[in-house]
Amino acid sequence: MPGTNRPAVLLALCFVSSGCSGGTGESGGGGLDAGDASECSLETLVGEAAPVGAMDCGTLTLSGDDTDFEAARSCVSNAIDSETSFRVIWDLQGIDSIPRAAYLGAFDGGTLLVTRYGFDSDPSGGSDVGAVTSVFECSQFVKTDPCTNLRFDLCFDCPTGNEPMLRCDEGE
Repeated sequence: MPGTNRPAVLLALCFVSSGCSGGTGESGGGGLDAGDASECSLETLVGEAAPVGAMDCGTLTLSGDDTDFEAARSCVSNAIDSETSFRVIWDLQGIDSIPRAAYLGAFDGGTLLVTRYGFDSDPSGGSDVGAVTSVFECSQFVKTDPCTNLRFDLCFDCPTGNEPMLRCDEGE
């Protein structure tokens, strides 16, 4: 979408399709209507925001081996090199919940815009208050070498602000 602000478009898609709300802001609120918990799933939010034709670089599980994660990292790198939108989702190691992460990359007039998604199935640490997915805009997206955190961030540096662009909270 040349000439558009991609993060704003991503949020607009989410508002229209799911009734999402922006970051927590001063009120501490925000989130989706808890009527349909599937609206907060990582797959739903990434799928709704992914541009048509985005390269699917995989959905990785903890049981996968490092070659799966390396292939996903290579897929993301290849997508960037060819200026193709991409998406990748992976499981993270948790203690008392199931954390997951995703990157969604899109090109706007030749400029790469990447969004990082973070999901936690129970951020309360066992009290089962409901899953939360937070969406952050990356201020940059850089491949890190040497690769030391393959299973945590696929070895990409994606600095974000403290406040999510979107917070989807099943418990609200």
